[in-house]
Amino acid sequence: IELNVNIIVYSMAVLTFISWIVFALFGGIGLASVPLDFFVTFKSRPKILTGEDIKKRRKILFDEIEELRKLGDELKQLEDNGAPKKWFFSSERRKYNRIKNDFTSRYSLVKKEFEILNKKNLLAENCGAKIVVKGVDAEEEIAEEDAVDLVEDNLADDDMDVQ
Repeated sequence: IELNVNIIVYSMAVLTFISWIVFALFGGIGLASVPLDFFVTFKSRPKILTGEDIKKRRKILFDEIEELRKLGDELKQLEDNGAPKKWFFSSERRKYNRIKNDFTSRYSLVKKEFEILNKKNLLAENCGAKIVVKGVDAEEEIAEEDAVDLVEDNLADDDMDVQ
């Protein structure tokens, strides 16, 4: 059978045939991955927290807050030494930038975890950590439930510092 067609029709037919093969290949892969996606979704579903889980999460949270406080002190010391104003490729400035990026990313994770636990009212017990809110004297010790109330009041303004 001979059929005379122009180059445009011929190229469209070839591309359609190749596309059909690619669709069959990737469609089959996608269809095969559906049960795996369902399984992963089931395994990562939200779970009910027991009292022990809450205590572990709070302890991890407040340990991370303490580490962030130490990182913040180190960052402040580098700022006082003028590390951000040094030459771009100096080792002190690179160290400052590395610590600052680490601090920023860890702070956002801690803040998110704090908000999650705070929304569920799981920070009521005193764990020995201090939460200081801007506008409250840093030397003044406040009870944690008062700090949680202050943080809830100021959370929308993003005026929370963890020390």
